[in-house]
Amino acid sequence: MTSDDDKFWGSMVDKLRRASGFCIPTPEEAGAEMDAADDEPISEATLASIVAAVVSGNLTPRDPEPEWAEDVDTQAVEEGVFQLNRNLGDEDPETDRLLDELRRKALADEEANGGGETDGLDGAGAPPGDGR
Repeated sequence: MTSDDDKFWGSMVDKLRRASGFCIPTPEEAGAEMDAADDEPISEATLASIVAAVVSGNLTPRDPEPEWAEDVDTQAVEEGVFQLNRNLGDEDPETDRLLDELRRKALADEEANGGGETDGLDGAGAPPGDGR
């Protein structure tokens, strides 16, 4: 393409991106959006804890927890997740033993169900036909 074509399509892409809402908003657009947004109420306890932290100067970083996470009991899987997501090179005999046990169990289940996949299609009984 020529230089003129590149300029034309470059400007068209910018216009289309802005019309579709995929551009970073200008400060004016961002301000207007902030003004139009509804205020979210903050409880008195949350407000008091924020003020106390700012006044004391001891700001502790917090990891926000999603609202749905309050009802989920993760105690049963936490230890396993920590073990499986260890850093590369960290040795943990307990995790290695657990992984070996799970692999043996998976292999035993596969053998009990007919020796594994013979056709590579999720254990289906027969291989696929010729497509007719």
